[in-house]
Amino acid sequence: MATGTSMIITLIGFSISASFIIYIFIRFICARFQLSFTSPFSHSHMERGMNGLEAVMAASFPVKEFGVEKDYQCTVCLTDYKKDDILRILPICTHTFHLVCIDQWLKQHSTCPISRVSMG
Repeated sequence: MATGTSMIITLIGFSISASFIIYIFIRFICARFQLSFTSPFSHSHMERGMNGLEAVMAASFPVKEFGVEKDYQCTVCLTDYKKDDILRILPICTHTFHLVCIDQWLKQHSTCPISRVSMG
């Protein structure tokens, strides 16, 4: 009787394990299938942009003079901010960069260089 019970428990354990593996495999296949049909031009806030922004849009982002900031370095050119530097503030993530640096970046990319949040 004990061997029959252990055989049933083994079969149940095997069935649960096999079901779990099949479930993971199906989720993986569905995710790849869905990804292949996603439009490359969809604009969620957390995707990496394929093209830069128009200069008019980048110019509409606010600017300010360097003062007391939480960030002391431009992550595009990797130089420290100086007293009279003009900084551009990205509207969604509020990261700041040298005006010239971020304008050049946004010509080629539509995302923040730090958080990769889409600006488009």
